[in-house]
Amino acid sequence: PRLMAEHDEITARWLDYELDVAKLIAFPAMSDGRQPLTAAFLRAKKTADALRPASAEAKVTEQQVTEYLDAVGNYAVAFEVAERDARRLRDSTFTEEERKRLDRAQKLLQVAVDESATQAERHIAYQRVREELDGLIQLSDAAVEVLEKQVARELPAPAPAPTPNPEADR
Repeated sequence: PRLMAEHDEITARWLDYELDVAKLIAFPAMSDGRQPLTAAFLRAKKTADALRPASAEAKVTEQQVTEYLDAVGNYAVAFEVAERDARRLRDSTFTEEERKRLDRAQKLLQVAVDESATQAERHIAYQRVREELDGLIQLSDAAVEVLEKQVARELPAPAPAPTPNPEADR
């Protein structure tokens, strides 16, 4: 169970990059399978996922436990290395013009998820974010879904005015 929890924690840390468009823009290498260290991490993830027992109660041999233990260890190391590299690279693999587009996308993203912006402002900013990222960063369907939910969030309703209670005044 502890090993499965470690596996889940690494996956959650990776999903944080995959589903958070702001993080994807800041650290594009984390979702770019063309980057060698990211590709190695994704291979290690696939291996760990394949070797994971169906449940904590599943009957597994000692060899299966050892293979899974090694796979999760490799997955953890590969993630750390890929994350460190992505943080080092940031947007350095992009041209100056592409970096400007990423910067604009990051600023527009702030408007797109700003609860104080109108629905129309958020929607326009979201469309522009997608345009700026087109051809630069591939957003997963899941990341798009998360972002669209943030953009579509209704503006908070104003607090209702307190209704006078004539009974309380007596």
